[in-house]
Amino acid sequence: MQTRMIDNEVKMMRQENLRLVHERNQMQEKIKDNSTKIKQNKVLPYLVSKVVEVGNLIRTVADPADSRRRRRGAGGCRAQRAQC
Repeated sequence: MQTRMIDNEVKMMRQENLRLVHERNQMQEKIKDNSTKIKQNKVLPYLVSKVVEVGNLIRTVADPADSRRRRRGAGGCRAQRAQC
C-alpha cells in the first residue's frame, strides 16, 4: 500500500518536472527571440540614418539646387531674398 503511494508520488513529481522543464525551454526561446529583437532595434536606427544619408547624397548629386533649397528651409528664402 505504501509503495503504491510512493510510486504515485514519484510519478506525479516526474510529470511536474517534465512540465517545468518544458515551460523553462519555452521561456528561454522567448528570451532569445526578444534579445534578437532588442539587438535589431539598436542597430536599425543606424541603418535608417545611413540610408537617409545615401538618399540625400544621391539627390544632391542629381540636383544640387534642389538640395540647397531643402537645407535652407522656409526661413532661408526670407533671410536671403536676393538668392531666392
